[in-house]
Amino acid sequence: MPSTCVLLRAAASVRRRVANVHHYSGQPKFQRRVPFDAALTLASTVPAIGLTCCYNKKERGLMCNSGSHMDPTDDEHMEISDLDSRDARMANELLNLTNEYALVFYQVLVEVRWLLKLSEIPEVKDVPTFSQDARTFLENIIQEFNVNEALKVKKIEQVTNHDVKAVVYYLKQKCKSQSEVSKVLEFFHFACTSADINNLAYGLLVKNVMNDVMFPVMTDLCKAFCALAKENAHIPMLSHFHGQRPSPTTLGKEMATFAFRLGFRAQRMSERDLTHVIFESTELGFAHSLVGYKKILQGIKNLKVNESRIAEGLEKNWVFLAMAINIVMERYDVPKSYYEKLMELTRGGVVDRESITSFIKNLDLPEKEKLNLLNLTPQSYIEEAEDLARSIDEALGPLSGFKIK
Repeated sequence: MPSTCVLLRAAASVRRRVANVHHYSGQPKFQRRVPFDAALTLASTVPAIGLTCCYNKKERGLMCNSGSHMDPTDDEHMEISDLDSRDARMANELLNLTNEYALVFYQVLVEVRWLLKLSEIPEVKDVPTFSQDARTFLENIIQEFNVNEALKVKKIEQVTNHDVKAVVYYLKQKCKSQSEVSKVLEFFHFACTSADINNLAYGLLVKNVMNDVMFPVMTDLCKAFCALAKENAHIPMLSHFHGQRPSPTTLGKEMATFAFRLGFRAQRMSERDLTHVIFESTELGFAHSLVGYKKILQGIKNLKVNESRIAEGLEKNWVFLAMAINIVMERYDVPKSYYEKLMELTRGGVVDRESITSFIKNLDLPEKEKLNLLNLTPQSYIEEAEDLARSIDEALGPLSGFKIK
């Protein structure tokens, strides 16, 4: 069976084939059957622009078993995924940064900056150093790039059937009027492959998405988990490890674990090198992650700790004290038979206060050690869990430094 990745790429390929440019009521609109990009509201990344998306209902209608065409009456229920319907509002910040316009913009930016860089290298004698007028002309192509310019690129692409080649042809046409640049038009793509351009374009796209959208939400979520950790640091609860119940923990410590994991991942991502291969279709992963983070933030606000239920669970699971008993038994070299009895006691079934108390009293240990063990409860035997929860801010460090440079 094909992998999920293969199926997603195949679906994306089919959707790209049906992509076109549609003019409706005199306004240009992208019409694409792409789960996330279909929601295009092309707003500015650098220039201030906006563009909405239109759908062809007949194209997106359902075919009945009889072969007749079923035209949907409610477009919301005909979306490819939740990102196009009920969750669209939660991912709308990505619309400005991950659409087709954004990609074309960054492709243009990379090509222009590459030519500018070539003009600064003395060894590249075929591209002389540009005057300030020529440099300003090229920079203005980037600064003034808008949807109409992007549509020109897409129109060229219909002929070239190649996105990067279309960008190069667009720039050649754009620069014919500038006397200096017109002499080096063939050097826009000099010594480059399409992968070179796209890797950098996608890298810039990912960088802006992470810095402007993902990191702020991840930071908010980390802070929410940290608040839960400190607020509930003192509440003991059951813990599980590989399906077993080795020792108690606290609710705060478990919340601190989530905060630390998310903060650690964000820090690693901020250090990510984006200069090598970046694959397309990353926007879908960003969108689902963003929706997930926001929904967790919403849910956290409504959380209420059921302390009585937690205490009930602890009271029925005195098996937690087996580790403490085992440590003391090892210290005093208790006969092996007691280890076997402890294993038999704690394996399966319910281990309550009475069974643990009876076992401790029958151990061949000094009375002082027995008393210490008898005074332990699942609520008190939490080791450093409470301290770990309260020190989560120190462990994470500043939560405002997540940024890809």
